Amino acid sequence: MIQLSATTRDSGKKLGILRASGHIPAVVYGRGLSTKTFALPKKEFAKAFKEAGESSLLELSFGEKEKKQTVLIRDVQLHPVSDEILHADFYAVRMDEKIKVTVPLVFQHDAPAAERGEGVLVKNIHEVELEALPASLPHELRIDLSVLNAVDDAIRLKDIECTKEVKIMGEPEEIVAIIAPAMSEEELAALETPPEEKMEEVGVAGEEKEKAEEPEGEQEREGAGAKTKEASSEEQNKK
Repeated sequence: MIQLSATTRDSGKKLGILRASGHIPAVVYGRGLSTKTFALPKKEFAKAFKEAGESSLLELSFGEKEKKQTVLIRDVQLHPVSDEILHADFYAVRMDEKIKVTVPLVFQHDAPAAERGEGVLVKNIHEVELEALPASLPHELRIDLSVLNAVDDAIRLKDIECTKEVKIMGEPEEIVAIIAPAMSEEELAALETPPEEKMEEVGVAGEEKEKAEEPEGEQEREGAGAKTKEASSEEQNKK
């Protein structure tokens, strides 16, 4: 289990000074526990976050006098421009109590049908929610794409292998990955056509259709009406 050395901090201390010293502010909370504020070495936490993500257990150590806490990383606040870590939230877990976490899917190997050009590999989801005791939680789930041999072959949630201690949340028939039929150049071009251009094409086609379906009698009456108006205008000019 990854260990992090934490130091208690004064909640009134300016965060800018804390970050300038190479630390980040953090909090830990959990059921039946009061929220505790502390600080962590930025480089140490960044390494742990890269390895553990939000589904692996970590151990917070506050020194010899205080009890160590087993936690999960619940949330990490990043700078919107530099992606620098600004703040971290931890959730204190109970080892005898099931919890729900989201873990990433790691796709492995190639899909034979896609490699042969018979279809296109479509990945519908990239993470799933799991329920298990903290000690049983996997860091990630691996998906073997080599079973996708033909168009419409699919991997569903129910096909994901994991231990019996872990429950995958969600609809069992939900598609994780599928081989969709390959599209022609015309179909791809149609998808790339901007929506406004498609509306204009539909509008022009509709006008032409209306003109083509208009009865000949109606066209003749319109023409006669136009001639009558012209003749009436000439008579008024003569007067």
